[in-house]
Amino acid sequence: MDPYFIENCKKINGDYSTILILDSGVPINDNLNHNLKKEKTINFSDSNNEIDFFNHQTNISTLISSKLLGLSSKSEIICGKILNNNGTGSIKNILDGLNYANKINPDIINISTGYLKPNIDTNIEDYQIHLEIEKIIKMISKKNILIVCSKKNNIDNFFPADFEHTISIGEKLSNSDIKFKSLNFLVHHSKEDLKIKSGSSCMTAFIAAILSNYISYLKNNKLIIDFNNIKQNLIKHQNNFDKLYPLSILLAEMPINDILKEIEKKK
Repeated sequence: MDPYFIENCKKINGDYSTILILDSGVPINDNLNHNLKKEKTINFSDSNNEIDFFNHQTNISTLISSKLLGLSSKSEIICGKILNNNGTGSIKNILDGLNYANKINPDIINISTGYLKPNIDTNIEDYQIHLEIEKIIKMISKKNILIVCSKKNNIDNFFPADFEHTISIGEKLSNSDIKFKSLNFLVHHSKEDLKIKSGSSCMTAFIAAILSNYISYLKNNKLIIDFNNIKQNLIKHQNNFDKLYPLSILLAEMPINDILKEIEKKK
């Protein structure tokens, strides 16, 4: 265990880490895509292109890669579009995204979507895909690649979050690895707009960002990256996550324009 886990999540800004975001596509925002590995972008959805017209990935990418607001803005980002322009996708899209991850070996996989197992139990094809997802997740975790997944509040049998070899993120009353109090985040919404958002999708991106920093710290110091050890550190220190997002204090007290002025002053 690392008694200085929180401090070590702040030392390096994702310089040596790669995150694969499996979500709604490439944000239309230069603030978010300066470190995007465009040659590795891939679209598994039924949309015609990889652009995020649904805004979900745009929201969560803010917390990882935004030049202005990102917590790990030097990490390399790979986009795998598994949700279409209406925010929906199939269980097969999740499997395709994970198979792709197993080929390219990022440090972290961010998945802010999922499915209820009871909904697929009567469909032989979907249930088989569910088993394939479990199999590929086990393979990926053996490489010490971190799979960070959102979990619906107070709902069990929600996957891939509820697989043993993921890090599941849910609100306080959920049966998840990380049970967070409701943090508010300032996020990019469209090309220009900023909004205040909360929920497990944003929190999952927040966790992916701080893990990117932690993995960069481990790599920089030639220390071992171990999935189980990192997961246990997260669980142990989860009550201190607000120390890694001090902006939340400003969000409770200031209009967005005033918050931006404060951010600019600190640069």
